[in-house]
Amino acid sequence: ADADADADAANDDAVPTLRRDPASCYHCGAFASASCRVDLTLGAWRCALCDVGNVDALYACGGGGSNGGRDAFPELTNAVVEYHLESGSGDGSAGGGGGGDGEGGGNGGVVFFVVDDALDDDEAALLRASLSRVASGLDASQSVGFVTYAASVAVYELGGASAVASAEVLSGAKSPRAADLDAFLGKEEEDDDDGGGDGGGSIGRFIAPARACRAALEAVISSIKPAGRSAGPVAGRARCAGVAIETAAAMIRRRGGPGRILVCAGGPCTRGPGGVRADDESELFDFERATAAAYVDELSSTIASLDVTVDIISGGREAIGAARLAPLADATGGSVVLVEDFGATFESNAARAAARRPGRGPAVTVRLSHGVQCARVIGPVRTMTREAAAAATRCGSTAFEDASDVVRLKTNDPTQAIAVFFQFSRDLPPDAYAHAQFASWDVTPTGTRVARVVSIRIPTVRTKREYLAAVDNTVAGILAGKKAALDAANESIGRLGAAKRLRARVMHLSEVFSPPSAPPPNRPFPGALREFAEAMYHACRGGMLSEMLGHADERAAARGIFLSAGVDVAAPMLSPRLFKRDGAGGAGGFVSVPASDLALCGDAVLFLDAGDCVFGWV
Repeated sequence: ADADADADAANDDAVPTLRRDPASCYHCGAFASASCRVDLTLGAWRCALCDVGNVDALYACGGGGSNGGRDAFPELTNAVVEYHLESGSGDGSAGGGGGGDGEGGGNGGVVFFVVDDALDDDEAALLRASLSRVASGLDASQSVGFVTYAASVAVYELGGASAVASAEVLSGAKSPRAADLDAFLGKEEEDDDDGGGDGGGSIGRFIAPARACRAALEAVISSIKPAGRSAGPVAGRARCAGVAIETAAAMIRRRGGPGRILVCAGGPCTRGPGGVRADDESELFDFERATAAAYVDELSSTIASLDVTVDIISGGREAIGAARLAPLADATGGSVVLVEDFGATFESNAARAAARRPGRGPAVTVRLSHGVQCARVIGPVRTMTREAAAAATRCGSTAFEDASDVVRLKTNDPTQAIAVFFQFSRDLPPDAYAHAQFASWDVTPTGTRVARVVSIRIPTVRTKREYLAAVDNTVAGILAGKKAALDAANESIGRLGAAKRLRARVMHLSEVFSPPSAPPPNRPFPGALREFAEAMYHACRGGMLSEMLGHADERAAARGIFLSAGVDVAAPMLSPRLFKRDGAGGAGGFVSVPASDLALCGDAVLFLDAGDCVFGWV
């Protein structure tokens, strides 16, 4: 199953909203759904997941009316419903995402720009222009911070009325200590006494609402200068990206509340913690890479615990070492995006990243009927302790007692999704249904706890033919692709090993579903899975595994985006899309065609590459 992270199984306008607690099974905790048998004369209902009987006065309405009275209860006639719970208001710890800290305005937290200051002339000019437009588009109440990095880290003042770029400088050779921050922020206790937040204390000099720092922010952006001729090759220039990100995270922690760090990188980190200065032929390269990886892993865990998301956008000519930085984005629910330069595409990505609401996402529960288990969850999620899971999913007098099937999304980004893999613990009876219920538990900015519930039932089949007819090729391809993307990120398997596993999967399907009489070398592949096989072909040769072409940075960035993407984004990333003009003279517009039809197609075809904006006529 592939479920959007925000349970967007139906249009929000069409989802019934119920301002009460749901009726839940006393045995397994599942909510009453359209698959349950309900006696509305007695208020009795039987759980679809565990088949245990329950009694609830809510349903003792006497039946009658259309549809036996079920129409009076939207949860009994709709697959998706949303409850505004009455069992207590929420907070950031008990509920899901929360609405931020309520002080920063805008998207509910601070956006901290971390900008590479070691660029060439033309790159620096493009970056200044793009960042200026991004800054001018920020919500007036959005809290902003700004850091640049090269050999050292500069933390810019934004809270004053002056339109002059002024900064405190920290060493880029080592992680910032509390004493380093205290030198220009004051001690943490003193800063708290002065008011904290954006408007009070020393932290207010460096993090301020956009409406109050437009002039200062524009002056800071205008002060970004090129590295100069003496800086040497782009790849070898001193860049302390790790220290800069760590500094930004420390500033957000001092300020309080969630945040988003937007890294604008033009080259690899070569200085300080997380830096790799030696080239790949040096005897020190493996040591430096291992040390950098350990630092990034530790920093990722620290930042994730602060409810801070890290997005990394590279627009330079040089590789930034995306594979080394990917854990920062993965652990915090962010993204690594590679673009050609710091122009329009960079600007649009940076603007979208800055506008996203920071902070952790909702908790998600998965309940399944007997015989079915949750085997794996892939996507931007983290596990929860039993206590946290119970607090997040409490509903009336019940809560989700088993934390093994409760996860929390790392961000509130509605474009991200999770993939849930099922496995069978026993044989299911013929003509039966497997039931699944997903619930996302969130908290609105006003403190209202919201639970959106998606209930589905999946029929069992008797024959292989029925099974093949029921397979959704697009979803099957995405799930196999997500497994392969995870395998490719595993050093013991690698991208070539992942591609080998995909080819073996296709061969195994051919063996399972081919006629018994077919000889092994010439087993026909089932026609019902043709689109799946084509997706696997492109996955082995496309941007994530790249048996034939590509760069390590491109592969790492593509895998990261794909692993957290929903169906609409993941499907075109897996396979290119082809369209040809329909009708006489192309008057009918474009229609999709499979790649195999190109061999016999005499017309021009519009080719959209795997998930990119690149297209061409064939």
